[in-house]
Amino acid sequence: MSTRFNLFTIIHKGLRHALQHLVWTAGRLDVADRGEREKFYAEFNRIALMLHQHANDEDTYFQPLIESCAPEVAEELETQHKRSDALLIRLEQTIQTLERAETFPSGTWLTFVDELNRFVGDYFLHLYHEECVAMPRLWEAYEDAFLMEASVKLRQNIPPHIQSDFQRYMIPAITIQEQTLMLTLVKQSVPAPVFEELCKLFESLLSPEEWAALRSRVVAMQN
Repeated sequence: MSTRFNLFTIIHKGLRHALQHLVWTAGRLDVADRGEREKFYAEFNRIALMLHQHANDEDTYFQPLIESCAPEVAEELETQHKRSDALLIRLEQTIQTLERAETFPSGTWLTFVDELNRFVGDYFLHLYHEECVAMPRLWEAYEDAFLMEASVKLRQNIPPHIQSDFQRYMIPAITIQEQTLMLTLVKQSVPAPVFEELCKLFESLLSPEEWAALRSRVVAMQN
């Protein structure tokens, strides 16, 4: 049985990696260290931007596809998106309060950690719904070539600084087969210098052995 192209797998692995790292960091953060707090706030804000971008991308490129073939699934996804957005905005507001505070409000921080855990749990259920409920309906309605084209269009419209953050979490979190697919699809849709920069990013995030194995696969696919 052949494996179908999954719109969500690679990006969702990156998002899970980012959010798991955020929860892990929050749980062990030395809040007495101002530098560590500021480092955490910066990472949270980067990931929040990624999540907002991802939600907007899905609304623009994938939600219409799901609406056309499975409107009841699309309605549930929209409800989930609204709930996740509201929870994320509340977390962002709390981070802003923490950043502005002259003295560290430990109670606010503890509430933030609890709400972060709640958000991540809810968000992971949403990702499962997209992967295991929505994706099979898309497979029934569309060929892989069409889904790949939609995926490429989405990536082309992500601002470069957010794309870079996505990639830094995605690349170490995916299999070598998925890394090969990612590089192959990107090579087909961007100028050579952009592709070379992405290869340098892969090399910086992987071990020498992992990069050598991936590079040989990509070269083999090009020949």
